[in-house]
Amino acid sequence: HGGGWSTGSKLLGRARLAKMVDGGRYSAVSIGYRLSWQAPWPAQIDDAKAAIRWIRAHAKAYDFDPSRICLFGVSSGAHMAVKVGLTNGVAAAEGKLGPNLRQSSQVQCVIDELGPVDLRNSGAGATNPIVQLLGGTSAEKPELARSASPILDVHAKAPPFLIIAGNKDPFVPYQQSVALNDALRKAGAREVLFQTVDGGGHGDFGAARPVVEDRMRLFLERNFYDHSTQVP
Repeated sequence: HGGGWSTGSKLLGRARLAKMVDGGRYSAVSIGYRLSWQAPWPAQIDDAKAAIRWIRAHAKAYDFDPSRICLFGVSSGAHMAVKVGLTNGVAAAEGKLGPNLRQSSQVQCVIDELGPVDLRNSGAGATNPIVQLLGGTSAEKPELARSASPILDVHAKAPPFLIIAGNKDPFVPYQQSVALNDALRKAGAREVLFQTVDGGGHGDFGAARPVVEDRMRLFLERNFYDHSTQVP
């Protein structure tokens, strides 16, 4: 879920995920994480990875397929989805949270909708969501700012990515999504799909929303059932 790392809960994921599970082809779990006023970075990524380990540990009980997990996030939630996907198998980014540390937190694909990926130029102000996340400005917390910037984690073995962004987003600069797309392609990542919503705001996609949802389904179909599936 989104909310600038400071508001919202896993309940916000239900409406979007319900559409994905209607036909019985997919299962979905909406995960929560500590907000920035509860704990600074990297508590949020630790929580996300712990949640994925929980999913794998309970896969049999819920009839999940633990070998096919796609992480989908919106806005600040997308920031964490990108970070998790790009740190697959990186021990230093794993955290030590929860009882399922023998489980993997790897994901097989990522859907990034409106995610900020470079937090190294936060600006200032007590209400700035990046300042709240880091516990200071990026200039005051340079190591944390770098750690919280998944654009720096890009590599050739990244899982498949679907990046979705509106080019009129007033909150997360569209250029952040462009930069992630460019960096993944330059690194030689195996599959990067970039969907621009022309005139789209911060999730305000209007008539394009059903098209975006359909392309998300096709992306999942391509990665989990039939790799010959084309995503326009």
